[in-house]
Amino acid sequence: MNMKKPLALLLAAGMTLGLAACGGGTQGGSDTPAGSSNAPASETSSGGAVELNLWSFNIGGFTDAAAWEYYDRSKDHYILHPRTRAQLETALQLLRDKGEDACFSYVRRELLGEKR
Repeated sequence: MNMKKPLALLLAAGMTLGLAACGGGTQGGSDTPAGSSNAPASETSSGGAVELNLWSFNIGGFTDAAAWEYYDRSKDHYILHPRTRAQLETALQLLRDKGEDACFSYVRRELLGEKR
């Protein structure tokens, strides 16, 4: 019996419910004292309008260097084996400096062991 589709549907439903549960709304029992706010500076409450700053998403402006910049910004937080870290950094630097084809070639040749 093919279980891929039901499993995928179940996982999608679970992630949707998890996202809804962690929505981060400020309804009801907020622990924030009156007058203080944890909202980013780009959010405004004048007239009920809210401006959302998508600082973590670079919509439409991705370059080959974007993956390296994202990794480099927070690489100290990742727990990686030293060899894995070196391979990842090499692949991301190749993507940044020489482009997608060079990066994929490195992955196929060095990590997957394919010969061309």
